[in-house]
Amino acid sequence: MDLWRNGIVTFCDKNISQNMSKIITYSLLAHIHNTGTLVEGLLDIFIPVVKRAISIMNRDGIHQGKSISEIKSYVDKLYELDIPLPVLKNILTKVAG
Repeated sequence: MDLWRNGIVTFCDKNISQNMSKIITYSLLAHIHNTGTLVEGLLDIFIPVVKRAISIMNRDGIHQGKSISEIKSYVDKLYELDIPLPVLKNILTKVAG
C-alpha cells in the first residue's frame, strides 16, 4: 500500500517519514475507533485527519468555507500533507455522507 507513489497523497517535506507514520497510525486508529471496522478504501484513512482540520477551523471561528482550498490549507498546515483537491473533495463527500 504505497499511497505516495500512486499520487494520492504527497508530503511537503520528504524527510518527515516518522511524522508520516504517526499521522497514518493516528488516522487509522481513529477510523477504527469511530466505525468499529477496518478501512474500506484508502481514502478512509484520511477522514479523521480532515475531520480534525475542520474541527480546528471551527474552533478558529471559520464556520463556513469559501472553498475546498481553505480546508486543504488547514490540512497542509496541520499535518504537512498535500492532498490533491479532487481527492479532498472525495474525502469531504464521505465525511458529509
